[in-house]
Amino acid sequence: MSIKGLSDEWGCSCDIEIVFPAITMDTLKGFVDEFPISSGCSVDDKSDRGWGCVVTRDQCWEGDRRKISKLIVEFVTPLQSLIQAVINQVDSPAIVRLGIYYSTFTLTVSLDRQALECLSSIGAELEVSTYPSDMN
Repeated sequence: MSIKGLSDEWGCSCDIEIVFPAITMDTLKGFVDEFPISSGCSVDDKSDRGWGCVVTRDQCWEGDRRKISKLIVEFVTPLQSLIQAVINQVDSPAIVRLGIYYSTFTLTVSLDRQALECLSSIGAELEVSTYPSDMN
């Protein structure tokens, strides 16, 4: 996986979404009507995968995996009111899910304090799935 301007050591692409496993799509859409989501985001029902309803970033992020903390903060912060409203109603945590695609033999992802505080402030869990690719 080659990302312009980055070595394979640090380059990755990343899907990010907020998973609400305890609500229906109609309920999520009701919350989105009250707390609109950012442009570039959409809602989707991934119950068939066992995840539930999600708010997802429409485009896969590509960049330096050392900057994933910034991605989390920039994605979650505008959605905090929506997330908190859902959590308050269903008393079930949201899950911030990262799907990271990379092409090295090892993957290290670290989160800085700002990203951890952002997740903690909404009581979210973090799930990271990794997908090695192009490894010959």
